[in-house]
Amino acid sequence: MSNKSKPPLTLSQSQEDYLKAMYLLAGCGGIVHVRDVAEKLDVKKPSVVAAVKNLADKGLITHERYGSLSLTNKGKIIAAEVCERHRVLFEFFNKVLGVDKETAEKDACLVEHYISPDTKRRLFKFIEFVHRFPSEEKDPRWLDHFRSYMATGRTDICAGTKEKTV
Repeated sequence: MSNKSKPPLTLSQSQEDYLKAMYLLAGCGGIVHVRDVAEKLDVKKPSVVAAVKNLADKGLITHERYGSLSLTNKGKIIAAEVCERHRVLFEFFNKVLGVDKETAEKDACLVEHYISPDTKRRLFKFIEFVHRFPSEEKDPRWLDHFRSYMATGRTDICAGTKEKTV
């Protein structure tokens, strides 16, 4: 008998959204029901029931018939990872690039499912760098210059050169 390891679990965007919704609704051990997930994701209860069955078959959640839903340890790990990707992407779009909160939220929801592991790792490191950048000011000076460039299209503010516009 071969001792091959299982292939990595791949989930659809929808499946990740369901796990994330359950994770956020459960908070610190709270109880989650199908109706709660349906309301959070703005979908019909039968859609949630189908997703719950699929996720339970994958060992990511448990569901008591007509009862509560709960994430397994494996499901919690995946959901926490999706939430962390979302948080970092939102922060990058909103705080670094200056995208408004509503757009940054929508974009983070889309990108969180498709970002490659290497890009994700580098983006996490970049956000960590921004937070740790040695500066006596609120934001690093280069970030202030970038925001000024985005607002005016002028690079002379950044580099002390002649005005250039884009």
